[in-house]
Amino acid sequence: MKFSDAAEDGLLSGGFSAGSTQFGNLVGHTYGFIASGGKGPEFRDGAFFYEPQTYRRGAVALGNAITGSKVFLDQEAFEGAGYTNRDHELAHVPMARGLGMFHVPVNSLALGLSFVLLSADFSS
Repeated sequence: MKFSDAAEDGLLSGGFSAGSTQFGNLVGHTYGFIASGGKGPEFRDGAFFYEPQTYRRGAVALGNAITGSKVFLDQEAFEGAGYTNRDHELAHVPMARGLGMFHVPVNSLALGLSFVLLSADFSS
């Protein structure tokens, strides 16, 4: 394979990867913009943070956009975890880059499954 062929192949696959990553970013920024009531994000730690209009106990990372209240994000993930909810959500940003366009459906499925499991009554 010639260098020019390898370079072209790399650019094409890189362009697809970048394009599919941008889809997740678009979804994340759209969600964050709506949840924040139209306020712009704050950029820090390599991600864009949107503050929702009302306090919510939870956060979501889609692409490079994280939507969650500062109060929740600054809390320890769980007692003795040694890391915050912000750290947890920031770990999803490289995952989104790696999954590309599959990040939104995979994340949506995981969120839906979590909701079902957390609201299920297993006592009977």
